[in-house]
Amino acid sequence: MTHIFPIAFKKNGNRKNILPVNKSFLKFLTDFGPLVIFFYYYYDSGKDLKIAIPPFIIATIIALAIVWFLEKKIPKIPLLSGVLITLFGGLTIYFDNPVFIYVKPTIINILFAFALIFGRYFTNEPEQKRYHWWIRWAQPCVCKTKL
Repeated sequence: MTHIFPIAFKKNGNRKNILPVNKSFLKFLTDFGPLVIFFYYYYDSGKDLKIAIPPFIIATIIALAIVWFLEKKIPKIPLLSGVLITLFGGLTIYFDNPVFIYVKPTIINILFAFALIFGRYFTNEPEQKRYHWWIRWAQPCVCKTKL
C-alpha cells in the first residue's frame, strides 16, 4: 500500500495542499534521481568524471533536502551515502584522481559489513528480529537455487 501525502504549507494557520505526492515514487526519485543525473552528465561529457561529479553532489544534497523537507527526518543510509558522495567526489575533483570515487562503494560495503558483524554488541534486540527483512527476502532465493 502506498501512501499519498500532500506537500503543504501553512498560511494563516490553514494548510493548503499544493501537490499530492506518492511516497514510494518520491523515495524512488530521491534515491535514483542523483544517479540518473550523474550518468547523464558522465556519458554526455565523454566519460569525464570532473564534469559529472559536481551535478551528482548537488543532486544528492537536493534529494536529501527534499526528504528532510517532506518527512522531517533523513534515514541513516541515504545520509551516509550523501556524506560519502560529497567527501569522495570532492576529493576526486580536488586531487584530479578518480580512485577516490571508485573507493566509495567499497567503503560503504565495509561499513555495512561492520554493522552486521558488530551490531549485535550494541543492541539487545535478537538478530532474527533485526534481520527479519533479510530472512524473508533470501529464503525464496535459497529454495529455488539448484546446486
